This record gives sequence, C-alpha cells and structure tokens, in this order.
Amino acid sequence: MHLWGDVSSLFFAATVAAGTLMQASGGPGTDCIRYTHTHTGCILPASPKIQCANVTQRYTSVPRTLPPWGLRYVYDSGNRMVFKIPFTSVTVCALECWGQPMCQGFVVVGNATCYGVNDTTTTVGTRLSSQSYTVTRIPGCTPVCGGGDALAFVTDPREARPVAAVGGLAQCQQICDNAAASGQGCVGIVYDAIGGSCWTVNTTEKTSCFGGLQSYTRAVPATPPPGKLLRWFIADDTAHVFAQADSTQTAYCGGGGGAPSAVNWAAAPGQYVAAQIALHTNSTVPVHVAFTPTDMQYSLRRPLSGWRESGDRGPPIAASMIELSQVGFVAATEGATYVNEIGTADYPDVLQPIASTARYELAATGHIAASRVDGFRFAYDSGGRQIAAIDAESAQGCQSACDQLSSCRGFVFNGTRCALVNDTAVIVATSLVGQSFRRIRSGMLLTNTTTRAVWVALTVPATTPAGEYTGAVVITATQAGKPPSTATVPISLTVWPISAECLQQQVRKFGSAWGFDHSVVTQLYPWSSTMLNTYTAFTGAHHTSSSSLTGWHNVDGHPIGMTQATITELLTHQNLFPAAELGITPHSPNASAINASWVASKLEPLEARMANLSRWGVLNRSYIYAFDEAGPEYVDAVRLLFGEIKTRWPEVRTLAVLNWDPSAVVDFIDILVFQYQELQIPAMAAARDNFVRAGKQVWGYHCISPSPSIYLNTFVDVPPMKARLIPWLAAAEDLDGWLYWYTNWGSRHAASAIDPALQQLVPLRQLDEMTGRSTYTPKVVNGEHYTNEDGNLMYAGERGPLSSVRLEQLRRGLEDRALLAMITPAQRAALARRMVRTSTNYTFDSTLLEATRREVAATIGVRQCL
Repeated sequence: MHLWGDVSSLFFAATVAAGTLMQASGGPGTDCIRYTHTHTGCILPASPKIQCANVTQRYTSVPRTLPPWGLRYVYDSGNRMVFKIPFTSVTVCALECWGQPMCQGFVVVGNATCYGVNDTTTTVGTRLSSQSYTVTRIPGCTPVCGGGDALAFVTDPREARPVAAVGGLAQCQQICDNAAASGQGCVGIVYDAIGGSCWTVNTTEKTSCFGGLQSYTRAVPATPPPGKLLRWFIADDTAHVFAQADSTQTAYCGGGGGAPSAVNWAAAPGQYVAAQIALHTNSTVPVHVAFTPTDMQYSLRRPLSGWRESGDRGPPIAASMIELSQVGFVAATEGATYVNEIGTADYPDVLQPIASTARYELAATGHIAASRVDGFRFAYDSGGRQIAAIDAESAQGCQSACDQLSSCRGFVFNGTRCALVNDTAVIVATSLVGQSFRRIRSGMLLTNTTTRAVWVALTVPATTPAGEYTGAVVITATQAGKPPSTATVPISLTVWPISAECLQQQVRKFGSAWGFDHSVVTQLYPWSSTMLNTYTAFTGAHHTSSSSLTGWHNVDGHPIGMTQATITELLTHQNLFPAAELGITPHSPNASAINASWVASKLEPLEARMANLSRWGVLNRSYIYAFDEAGPEYVDAVRLLFGEIKTRWPEVRTLAVLNWDPSAVVDFIDILVFQYQELQIPAMAAARDNFVRAGKQVWGYHCISPSPSIYLNTFVDVPPMKARLIPWLAAAEDLDGWLYWYTNWGSRHAASAIDPALQQLVPLRQLDEMTGRSTYTPKVVNGEHYTNEDGNLMYAGERGPLSSVRLEQLRRGLEDRALLAMITPAQRAALARRMVRTSTNYTFDSTLLEATRREVAATIGVRQCL
C-alpha cells in the first residue's frame, strides 16, 4: 500500500469525487526511506588502551556542603555534553572521547558517570566529587581496531546530537529525515550505540576510522507523481510534521511497514485522544481544504477483555465532539544557549481551530455615549493596520468588501463607514460608536511549498458505553472554477470499560503545580473576567490548573477571585492547591536572614487567608510552597519556617523544591520536589525512599534544566514525544506529582508579545493563511537566547487560549499516567519502564506506547470505582 492517499487531480476518477479513498500502488520496500548499514568502526578489545591520544587530568573536586566549591568542566549547559556513559575506568571514557570527533575531554562524576564535553575551557563550581580530563589526539596515529572494517563516514562535529539509548538508532534516523525535510540535507548517519550520539552527514563518500561507530546510508524512494490536487497521510501523532515532510520519512513509515490507512484510537471514557493528518499538494494554484467529521457509530464486533456485552448499544458520539485544528509553525533559533535538537527554523506547535463555516464574529463594541471611554475597537489607526475605508449602509456591506481582499482580517463599522483591517489582534479602548468584526475563514489553504498537519482530537464523553465505534473525517479539496474532490479518512475507537470517574480520581490525585501568569489575561483581553474563566477551564481540562502557583496574587491591584467558589472549582481538577508561595530562592534572602522575626513577618499576613480556608473546610487540602532550589545551607531555615507553619496551621502541608539530600528535614517537609534527573543519583533516590516511608509525597519538576538533548523536556525544538513521556517517567519512578514554573511565560515575554506601534501586550495573531506560520517568536533574555519555548506551553490567541502540540502531548501523558496508577506498583513499574527506564534511557516508539496503553487497560479490566 502506498503511503499517500490521493484526492485526484480534477480531471478523472469519479469514484474519488464520490468519496472513495484512492491510493497508488507500491509496497513498503519502495515507499519508505531505508537506512542500510555500510560501515562498522573500530571494535575495541576487552582491555583497551589509549593508543592515539594523551589524557591529562586538569581538575579534581571533593564532596562539599559549603563553599568554596571545586571546579569541573561544564557538561550540563550550552550543548557542551557529547556523550554520557556509566563510569568503568578512565581509559574507557578516554577511548569514547577519542572516538567522537567533537569530544575534547570528559568529566567523571561521583565515580558513577562519565560525561564527554566539546569544551575544556569553561569550568563551573561543583559540590560533587569529580575529575576533569583533557584528551589530546596524536596526529597521524592509527589505532589497532580489532574488527569491523574500521571505517565510518566522516562527520562534521557540529552536527552531533545525543539520542536516547532505547530506540536510539530509530531516533537517529528521524533526525536525518528531519534534517533532509528542513532543507539541511542528509544522506547518511553515524551512530554510537554506547555513547548515545548521532551524526548526520551530507556525503557518504568520505570515510575515516572511529571507535565503535556504525554508519548507515539513507536511500530515498522515488518522489510521488506530480499533478495531484491533494495528497494526505496519517502521520505519527508523537512526531513533528515539518513543512517539507512527506510520507516516506521513517517517522511516518512505522519502521518501514507502511503508514496506517485509518486512525485507530483506544481510550477510557473521559480520556483525550488525537491523531495527525498531513496534507500536501503538488498544484501551483492554492487549494482550499475543508474537513467534515461524521458521527462515531457504535459497532461492537468483539468482546473486550474482561467485559461481556450487555446488549445495550451505545448512542453515537456526535461529530461535533471531534475537534480539528491546523498545526501552525513557530520560529526557533539555533542561537539558543540550550538545545535546538532537530536543527531547523520552524517547528509545528501552535494549534489553531479550523472553522467549518466562514463567518464574521463580533469581537468588540464601542460605547454609544461619546463622552465615555469604556468601549473597545480594533486599532485601525496605528501600525498600518487599516487597508481600506469605505462607505457602507450595513455591516453586511463591510463584509462584502472584506471578502474581496485576501489580506482583510476584519473591520470596524460605525453605522455609515467601514475601516477594513489586516490585523484584529490589537484592541484599544474607545469613546467612539461602532462594532468590530473579526473574519473567520473556513477550512485551510494549501500551497505546493508547505506540508501542513491537521490535529484531529476527541475527548471521549464521560458517559460513553464501552465498545467499538467507527466514523470518519471527510476531506474536501477545492480549486477556483473546478468541482470539489473528496477523500475519507476512517476513524475507529475502542472505548474501554473503565469509568470516567476512575480516570479523574487518578488525575486529581497526582499533584499539580503549573505556574500561570494571570496578569497577562487581564492585559490582553478587555473582557478579562470572562476570559479568566475561559483560561481556568482550559488549563483544568489539560490538567495544568491555572490557579497553581500565582493564584493568590493580585492583578493590577485587584484580586483575581480566589474565593470559596473558585477553590471548589479548582479542586474538581486536583486534590491539593497552594495557600501561599513564599519564594525563598538561593541567597534571596540569605539563609542567615531567616530568623524568628522574619518568619513572623511572612506568616502573620496569612492569618486571615488561612482562617477563611479553615472556615471553608479546605485547609487540609492546601500547602505552602516556600523553598525554591535553595541550597543545603538552608537546613535550619527549613526547620524554623516549616516548624512554625505546623504550629500555626497543623493541617497545612509544606512544599519545598530541593536538589540536595533533605533527609535531615524529613519531619518538616510534606511534599518534596526534586528535579527529576536527580533521582539517578543514589543518595537522592535513597532520600526519596526515606520520604515515601515517612508517608510524605515526592514530586518531580523541570525548569529549563535538565537542558542537554539526552533528557526529557518540553522545548519546542525537541521531539514532542518527550512531553508525552514525562508523566511516564513519573509513573516509572512512582512520583506523586509534578511542578513546572510557567505555562504561559511567552504571552508576556516573547518578542512578538508587544505591539511596536502601541507598546502594549497583544494576543498571537492568526496563522498566515498560505504558509501556516505564526508571528510568535521565542523569548530573548538580556540579548541572550536561552531556550526555545521553555515556560510556554500555550499561546494567547485573539479569541482565547490556543493549545500547543507539546501541551496536548503532556495532557495525553498525564492521562496515561492515570491509567498506570490503577494497576499494582509492580505492574506499573514493569509497563512504564517499557517506555522510560531512566531520565536518559527511553524510547520514541509510538507503536510500543500504544500497545502498552492497551495492555494497561486490559490489566485494569472492568473498573467502575464503586
């Protein structure tokens, strides 16, 4: 089966116009990109020796709890780490470094781990035991390889990227495919299975001798035939669909077995499922594409494991429940201090809903009384936004004029005259009479320069009976002056016999602390009170509640409404909420400044708030978050502050983010939060176990770090599967919750968040109709670009919050974790570790992930939470 479905060029095939799915002939042997093993580098003997390099120890540090710290090379920032392997001997680390062209030295940490680095000029203080070595290659020296053909493709050291040990070769192939799709060129790869590194190469004609590396040649199949109006394929929903992507890429070929011809979902009632349909046209004339989902009809064909059909047929799942969004591109830069792991300029991330019908939507209204400045309108008189001004007797006349201009996004109508605008994101206060209407286009446009993805999603209704359901999304492609052509993408859904309440119980039980800047909403939207409710519902549905860390703060001098009602609403999404955040960070204040009077000055202003929480009956479901990455010198401060909190409010829990062994304060901390990779350090894992035995909770967190590519993270420029796997790691490590610093940081701080003409915060503008690119640009801090999209998992759209591919992956992962929580700890550990063994050892195998989800559901069986 060919990987592309075809909507024919409009000159033939009446069966296509009738909705039959057309697919060209061909088999997986010719339809998918293939990687052929070409060379095996030096195979080292059992007792290797350094033959062609000089190894020199430069720095040594010993364990310390207080300054002065020792020194080591920097491996954990700035993309300096080239490999990470378990430490066995200095010789093995040196050989690994010698075999990787970009490696200049290595650091041995705690006699447990060896980190290769590409920079031996930059050092950092450390409290850990470490030894830093330089590796100087001997020119003209050729080692005895001991096997293989002793060759590997010659690589450019700058192109090396770490990959996870599990599924690493497949990830390496995907990096090459992405490099080719983004126009960088890739004809082969060099893969280091031991060090977990991958190089892409632009020629396979040059070879050299490297230690233990494997070389593969990339073979590209023939391009699809030209002249097709629309071609589509079901892409891996855990992978990027780049602008130059096609169905021959490894990520979409299912390992060479061919892309699926239908969307196949399985979920519990109340659970969220998603798929990606990638679209491309070879036509030079833009193609309009519309999407029509059908009802999902109950069609049980076989009994589900552990469940017997009752004979009652479930009602259909309405087509209106299926959500369709176009995936827009977000700019990223390789100038980031931290990773640009795939290495392209545009990443598919922002999700903009697709309208089924074109219309004009009332966006703002001026005030009738000209003396009052409490109405709103589009800013047509600044920034070159007005593209035309015409007389009109009605808003319909304005619409007709706007329809004639492709650049027209809306208009302002004052009763006699229209101002047509090319930007509806900027809304300003006005005393003028009038109404502002935003143009909503239906479907999406395709050009032959860009492959676009459509995100197809469904939240299974909570009351859906278990069984099999089938439906479809009908795709209609149209060009001006020609009849439409259609294709049908089948959808099947297996609904498991697990109650929605079971799922939600486990979602709520998992600790949730996701930072959110509420003041952004009040500054972006004139109708901020209504929009705050919209954002609260949005983040609640994504299990990243918007009232997690900053919910008690005032916004522009006004409370944002943390009342008994809003807390009750919050507790429908999570079991715990923050009563206060005291914000003690390293040296702010210094540990020596935290004394009894300082503690009293912080806690006494909370008395009235805590009294309210007690009266509302929710004090025992609250916590106070005080220490944020404060060092071990704060041990006495933890005892003093948290001891006083327990004296005043015994029911309140205490939360601290600490990345050192906190065993000495286990009696004072109820919720311990680690940066997740710290659990690979034996002392930290032991501390976690001590807290669990004491009946305390242990949560994970990430915040910019850990930034090297080998780790899981939520940057826009890493594979989106990483966001999906973070909750799987939490399940594998039996963590009780997760903390993340911000989910909407970019809505205020991104360079594109400020309108240059008015110098005010503005929402994200609509996607470019022809290319799907957004105007969003990541944050640049003090002239230095730290990360691409850390702290920003959603976008502030003109009409409200827009999700991201990363947030939807995280949402799905959190619901996967909830399913895993329903089985025994031993079963959970075994199944979760199929996907994530450690913070640096995981797989992107989406087929394995789906099979594991279904095995988890079968293990749960019939569960009604009675």
